[in-house]
Amino acid sequence: KASHGTALSGALHIIPRGGLARQNSSMTPEAIGAHSKRFPLGTKGDGVADAFSFPAAELLAATHTTSVPNIRTFFLGPAPPGLFKALELLGPRIVNTWPIRALVEKVVRREPSGPTPEQAAAVTMITSGEAVDESKEA
Repeated sequence: KASHGTALSGALHIIPRGGLARQNSSMTPEAIGAHSKRFPLGTKGDGVADAFSFPAAELLAATHTTSVPNIRTFFLGPAPPGLFKALELLGPRIVNTWPIRALVEKVVRREPSGPTPEQAAAVTMITSGEAVDESKEA
């Protein structure tokens, strides 16, 4: 469960600008959720988690710290909800107008902010990376 600040940052600043991926060493726009992937979980790979493409901060970090030409980041969960698509279609200029911004803030603040201490203690953060050398022939 995200804090109010994280949820508002995503709803007002990240999602309306749409997705990004690094392709051929350049940042390229793409729809949020344009790609989906299943990630193995567990030490024996005995579980899986579905994820959708999302321009996470790690995209920029990996871009600046590696020379990897193709990078895409994913957010754990099923395909993005309709609200993501609506905010992305409206774009930042519309989303940040007073009536839309006020509505988004009202919806976000209606929910509890962040996890309870018990929920936070029970969560395991999962980070997964994959490197593929696409220059080699099969």
